Amino acid sequence: MSRSKIRASSSYWSFIIIIVALIGISGAIYAGIMSSRNIKTSLAQRTESLADLIPASEIKSLSGSSQDLTSPTYTNLKHRLIAVHSVNSDIRFVYIMGLRSNGQAFFYVDSEDPSSDGYSPPGQTYDDTHYDVQRTFSSGQSEVLPIEKDNFGTWLTGFSPIKDINGKVVGVLGLDIPAHAYFVEVAKNSSIAILLALLIIMMIVWARRRQRFQQQFLAEKAFFLSFASHEIRSPLTSVAWALRKLTSHEHEHVQKESLEDLQRNLQHILGTVDDVLSLQGMERLQAKKLAKKPVAIHPILLASIDSLELMSQEHEINVKDLTTSEDKQIIGLVDELLFKRVITNLTVNSLKYAPKNTTVEIVLSQTEHDWMVSIHNEGPGISPADQRKIFEGFYRTKQAEASKQKGSGFGLMLCRNIVLSHGGKLELESKKEHGVTFKIIIPK
Repeated sequence: MSRSKIRASSSYWSFIIIIVALIGISGAIYAGIMSSRNIKTSLAQRTESLADLIPASEIKSLSGSSQDLTSPTYTNLKHRLIAVHSVNSDIRFVYIMGLRSNGQAFFYVDSEDPSSDGYSPPGQTYDDTHYDVQRTFSSGQSEVLPIEKDNFGTWLTGFSPIKDINGKVVGVLGLDIPAHAYFVEVAKNSSIAILLALLIIMMIVWARRRQRFQQQFLAEKAFFLSFASHEIRSPLTSVAWALRKLTSHEHEHVQKESLEDLQRNLQHILGTVDDVLSLQGMERLQAKKLAKKPVAIHPILLASIDSLELMSQEHEINVKDLTTSEDKQIIGLVDELLFKRVITNLTVNSLKYAPKNTTVEIVLSQTEHDWMVSIHNEGPGISPADQRKIFEGFYRTKQAEASKQKGSGFGLMLCRNIVLSHGGKLELESKKEHGVTFKIIIPK
C-alpha cells in the first residue's frame, strides 16, 4: 500500500472518530438540556399539585407570627408538609410563605422539626427570596427559580401560588431540591450519550487496529516473498555465470569448479522455493510461535554474505567480516530462518545504498549481558528526521526514493518486528557522510 493511500486511510478513520465524538458531545448536550427541562417541569407540576391541596382559608386564618404555634390550623399544615417531605426523598424543604405589606417575605409554616437547623418559625422573614415571592404574588403563576445559594445550601426551587376562590394569591408554596442532586441527574442522562459515543469510538479503533494488523500481515508476507525472490535471483545469476563459463572455450579448465557452483546455487534455490511455498517463517512471526533454538550465529552471517556475493560484485562493494576468532563461537537462541532474513535484509540495504568501491563491514560481538551484530556501510547517511520514521513501515527516505533502487519501504519494519520478537532491539546509527550502522542487540 502506498504512503498516500495510508495517509488517506488514516484521515478517513480520524474523520469518522471526530464525527462520532461530535455526535456524542451534541447528544450529551441535548440530553442534558432535555433532562434539565424535564426535572424543572416535574418540579413545577409537583409544586402546583401541592399548592392546589392547600385551602386558602387555612392560610388566611394564620397570623404569620409566633401566635400560630398554638393554632390547630398551623399544626395540621405542619403535619401535612412533614408527610410530603417524608415521601419525597429528593425534596429537602417544603414551606409556605406570605408577603407583608412592606414587601417582606415571611414563613407561615415549613416541614422542619423545631430542633432542626433549617427550621423557620412562623413569622420569620427571609430577605434572600422576598423578590421571588413578590413576583409570584404579583404574577399568580408558578415558576422554577434559577439555581440559588443561601445560608442553608444551593437549591433548585419551585414556587406555586395558593389562591382563594376569587383568584387572589394568599400564599406561596415552595419546594427546594438540592442542586447537587439536580446536577447528578442531568450528568447521568448526559453520560449515556457520551458512553455510547465512547463505545462506538472504541469499536472503530478496534476495527482500525484489526485492519492495520491484517495489512501488516499481508505486507510481511509480501516482504517475505520479495526476500525469497531476491534469494532466487542471486543464485540464478550465479548459475547463468557458471553456464557461460562452461560454454566458453576459453574457460574449459574451470568446468569442475563451475559445476560445483551450479550445484550449490541450485540447492539454495530449492531451499528458498520451499520457504516460499510454506511461508512458515512469516506465519510463526504472526502467530508469535518462533522456532527458537541455540544456533551458532557466525555461520548465519557467512551464509548471508555468500548468498550476496554476486550482488556485492555487481555493486562493486567489498563485504568484510570483521568478527574476532573468539566471537565467532557465539551461540544465540534464535529462529534461524527469521534471523537469517534480518541479516540478509540489512546487508542488502547496506549494499544497495553504499557508494561503489567502498566496504560493508559486518561484526559479531558480545558483552556480559547480550550479543550484537553490527552492519556498517560508508553511504551518505540518514537524517535524524528519517531515522525516526524509517522503522514505521511503508516509509522510504528521500535518498532512497531518488535512487534507482527498488524497495517497498517496510523491510526495516519487518526486521525490527523480528528482532523485537526475540526480545532484542534494532538500532540505527548514522551521521551525514559517515555512513549507516545497523545494530541487532539480543540478550544472551
